[in-house]
Amino acid sequence: MFVTEDPSRRRTLLIALSFVVIYLLQILLAVGHQSQTNDEGYHLAAGYRYWQCGDFGINPEHPPLVKLLAAVPLRLLHVPAPDGACGKEPTTKDAGYGMSYHWYYEQGLDPERMMRWGRIAAATFSLMLAVTSFFFARALFGSAAALFTLALLVFEPTLLAHGALITTDSAVTACMILSVFAFYSYAQQPTFVRLLLAGISIGLTLAVKHSGMLLLPILLLLAIAEAWQRRDTGRARLRPLLAYMAIVTIGVAVLWTVYDWRFAPRPGGVAMTLPLAQFISNVEQQGNDSFLVAQAIPLIARLHLLPEAYLYGFVDVLSISHPGQPPFLLGKLYPHGQWFYFPITFMIKSTLGFLALGLCVVLVPWRRLAGGRPLLYVLTPCTVVLGAAMTSGLNIGYRHVLPMVPFLCVLLGATAAWMLSRKGALRVTAIILSLVHIASSLLTFPDYIPYSNEAWGGPSRTYRVLTDANADWGQSIKELKTYLDRHSINDCWLAYDGVTAPEYYGVHCRRLPPNGYGAPGGPTPKMVSGTLLISAMTISGIEWENAELNPYRAFLTDTPTDVVGGSILVFQGAYDMTGVAAVQHIAIANRLAGERQFAEAKTEAQSGLALMPASVRGYLALGNACAGLQQTASARQAFESALHLGQAMPAWYPNEIARAQRGLQALLGVESSGAPTS
Repeated sequence: MFVTEDPSRRRTLLIALSFVVIYLLQILLAVGHQSQTNDEGYHLAAGYRYWQCGDFGINPEHPPLVKLLAAVPLRLLHVPAPDGACGKEPTTKDAGYGMSYHWYYEQGLDPERMMRWGRIAAATFSLMLAVTSFFFARALFGSAAALFTLALLVFEPTLLAHGALITTDSAVTACMILSVFAFYSYAQQPTFVRLLLAGISIGLTLAVKHSGMLLLPILLLLAIAEAWQRRDTGRARLRPLLAYMAIVTIGVAVLWTVYDWRFAPRPGGVAMTLPLAQFISNVEQQGNDSFLVAQAIPLIARLHLLPEAYLYGFVDVLSISHPGQPPFLLGKLYPHGQWFYFPITFMIKSTLGFLALGLCVVLVPWRRLAGGRPLLYVLTPCTVVLGAAMTSGLNIGYRHVLPMVPFLCVLLGATAAWMLSRKGALRVTAIILSLVHIASSLLTFPDYIPYSNEAWGGPSRTYRVLTDANADWGQSIKELKTYLDRHSINDCWLAYDGVTAPEYYGVHCRRLPPNGYGAPGGPTPKMVSGTLLISAMTISGIEWENAELNPYRAFLTDTPTDVVGGSILVFQGAYDMTGVAAVQHIAIANRLAGERQFAEAKTEAQSGLALMPASVRGYLALGNACAGLQQTASARQAFESALHLGQAMPAWYPNEIARAQRGLQALLGVESSGAPTS
């Protein structure tokens, strides 16, 4: 341990408290400018249902703890529940998003008030993060390092961006560093109370996000290191490993407690819309044949070792992690995840001051000043989190490596404290780099979500190199309304890729399809002119088919006249919308098929394919419509066309290939029963 420039205890705590207040103020003021992001509404509605019904089948993709906490104020304020009988809703994602949209915007409630209170409750985890990081850094490296750690953390743009959102990223970040700190405290002074606190911390981490599972190998490595470093012999040397087993057992018990000690996801024996076994089978058909999906999770489910809702969500995460969704990086769309995605994203989303301080780490004589143990507790979590992310196909946001950021803040805080203790250039450099970090963050307010550092053009240009939660998470409708009023724009077209109702905020533009689900209303014209407002995620192409079938690809090379909130691009002119019109026809076909209007669905699918004849999704829509009409020969031809086109580009179409195969298998059953074939 080393201590540099250590002020008095009281003064240190007062400065730390000031930093924490500044952190919370920035977080809460920033989200006041934002409409709800893409997952928040669904999470808050699910949390309300958990309290009301105990139905963990709703939104099982994430464990319940954050959602439960965010919904507490709404229950205390007696906000009416979502419409629908308790425990009877479908558990599909589409149904869940529909339920939450209806709750917010169609039940006559106050969605702004609901979101505000939910976010205030969610910000509890940011408070935990700041306080834990300070005391953890102080325990490892001293008070001066702890204050520098807070200075870096309080002005870290991505931590600020997610600090009050009703999502799981800030929560797992806070709980992970709390767990590592608790384990460190136990290793320093083993007591039953510290053992219990470490176990509870692990349980909280598991209960907020499935990536909290990464804590298990992190602590195992630390336990092995502790055992290796012990001077004891024989059984005494195994104590850290035995403690690890006890801590994990306590953590699993906490996880079961959050799920009300019930294996079944839904109360009263109500089944999931898609049972776990069938869900696993579908994921395997999409190309995920990993040991976890095929062997481990089914075995854990049979033995009832973990709640089924938790396992269901784990499969969901794995299904989008491998082979992964198409990532957009440095202006290029890839068919699946790339190992270099997160290292490059780190370089883009970190401030230049933060990156420069990272280079200074090599100057510090760590072994002489701090020894090996403190560095081990900082670097092990970073290595495991980054390593897991780089081998995953889930390349949709820097937020997925957010848990390593506070550990980096501790490391760089200790670096800055040591530099400050030196004379001359090192001291000046530490001060300058810290101020550069703070200034870059302050200049970003309130648009922390699309932050990129100055070398990449700043928040208004992030969309050129990154997308999704890195730039556009549907958060800018409030800012768009302000922009339209300021420029007196009343006639406009909007392709908004988010879950907020634009009309609620007074944005009454004609709608264009922002993704494969289409736009509200009827067909899209083949040409549009005037003011076009397009979500950055829509333009990136990650939600379309292959890169060539991105109907907005021409906008990737066009320069917008403005960028609103870092996420909505403004264009002026006349534009060919043939591809967009095709997507709208296909989306309408899918919607009509869901309503069992198969003849109309077939007509719409054929119209879409006439405009976009290489669309795999178009042939799937046509196949479903024909199957509904019992025109099995036509349906088979459509599914075979979808399968042929998809298999020619398998990296782009794992889900569509699986759907086409399921469609053909269903037709075999129809034909064997003697049903009509045309």
